[in-house]
Amino acid sequence: MLLYLCGEKNQTFFFDLVEVLDKTAVGLMKSLVNCLSHHGIKEDFLDDCFVGFASDGAFTMLGKDCGLVTLLKKRFPKLIVWHCSAHRLQLAVGSTVEDVAGVDHFRMFMDSLYALYHQSSKNQRELEECASSLNEQVKKIGLILDIRWVASSERTLSAVWSSYASLHKHFW
Repeated sequence: MLLYLCGEKNQTFFFDLVEVLDKTAVGLMKSLVNCLSHHGIKEDFLDDCFVGFASDGAFTMLGKDCGLVTLLKKRFPKLIVWHCSAHRLQLAVGSTVEDVAGVDHFRMFMDSLYALYHQSSKNQRELEECASSLNEQVKKIGLILDIRWVASSERTLSAVWSSYASLHKHFW
């Protein structure tokens, strides 16, 4: 479980990475409270200051009757809970990709590009030689519209766009 905290001026920063052995809602609650306690954050402080919680939509986290959120809200009534906006965006993009004709063909093309250069060091080396001859630098081509965040797809599309001349030369 990743923990982030909000500091002054609404700055969010990484707080801790917690190994969770018991993946039930009760186990997650214990792990969370133990982690905060380990860092000197006591429950009386949390009563006043623990006001927001975001997570993915997994049943263990957001389950209506027995999820972590239910347990947290019982213990910390001021808590405002929401489904992680980055995760919701990813789910929305995934749903859209399934519904829009033609996107699947584009995705298969991009996945083929990824496989061509990810699985073959020879192809990767040849592409880098093409880029070098054009005084360009090749950015990493990754997967798009998969389980990674939307930002990963954007980075891959930018990499293909900026490496277009090198890719063209390598294919010809």
